Amino acid sequence: MGISKWYQKQFSARQFLLFCLIGVLISLGCIVGLNVAVDVYGLFRPVENREIQVYHNERVSKYLLAHHYVPQKFNAVVLGTSLSDNVDFTRFNDSIGKFKIYNASIMGANISELKPVAEKLVQNGLKYAIICFSPYMTKNSGSKEVEFGPKLYYGAFGSKNLYETYLVGLIRNLGLFPHKFPKNQINAFGVNDYELNFKVSNLKKQIDLVINGTKGESLKMDSVARIELQDFIRMLKKNNIKYVGYFHPIPAEVFESKRDDYVSFEKEVRKLVNNDGVLIDFNIKKYSYINTDYDNYIDHGHLSKIGQKKVAEVLYSELDKLK
Repeated sequence: MGISKWYQKQFSARQFLLFCLIGVLISLGCIVGLNVAVDVYGLFRPVENREIQVYHNERVSKYLLAHHYVPQKFNAVVLGTSLSDNVDFTRFNDSIGKFKIYNASIMGANISELKPVAEKLVQNGLKYAIICFSPYMTKNSGSKEVEFGPKLYYGAFGSKNLYETYLVGLIRNLGLFPHKFPKNQINAFGVNDYELNFKVSNLKKQIDLVINGTKGESLKMDSVARIELQDFIRMLKKNNIKYVGYFHPIPAEVFESKRDDYVSFEKEVRKLVNNDGVLIDFNIKKYSYINTDYDNYIDHGHLSKIGQKKVAEVLYSELDKLK
């Protein structure tokens, strides 16, 4: 008897399909089980004794870390765009301070993308926040890369983004392509150390280029973004979240080049916050030791480690008064 005839005799088409289906389900079960065991976002296993870094896609990672990892290990967060994404409060966490602070800021994010992260944190017990208000968070609206919601959660069981995260994590840990994928770029405290990529050699020249290159451009607040910012602030108030808001220190020359836009933005935020939160304006004369000193910056707006330290000291002091 030939093999094909024996095969046909032993298995009907229905049995063959059933056999294949069972094989596929077992394979999928193994893959999902492996992803749950690895648990790169702290969704499925206890997080108390774990330190979870962000390896890839900061938007997705910080949204998913907001489910368990951040609220279970930290009692305060920093929220904002890239301007606050590298501000490091780790040294305060290591002290006898009252707060453990996670930097939940997201590079390039607008209020549409920050709001879902904040909502998830609030749902899971957030008590305190430091919020970086800048015109870049309201310049436009709508999610630019991902759709926040349950779909991202289920993607942690298996998705293209998850496997990309594995690959990038492996590259970082092995030290491959260190200029593009440096180790520990976003650490277990959420601090994004992008100085290697952003730092310019001639800051004065960079500032002049930015000022001259953006003449005629405005920093107007998007109408939908304004509504979302208003909803965001109302959510904080409704849930009794104590927070310190601040206007990021812009290099004085850059600030003066668009003074009207910056002042208009600050007035709008003050109206929305009213008396419900503390607001620190790092662009006033009191903080000229920050915004007029080039040593505090790595480019035309992002802070150097020296500048971060100065800003963090002021913000932590204000946060400490809230408790």
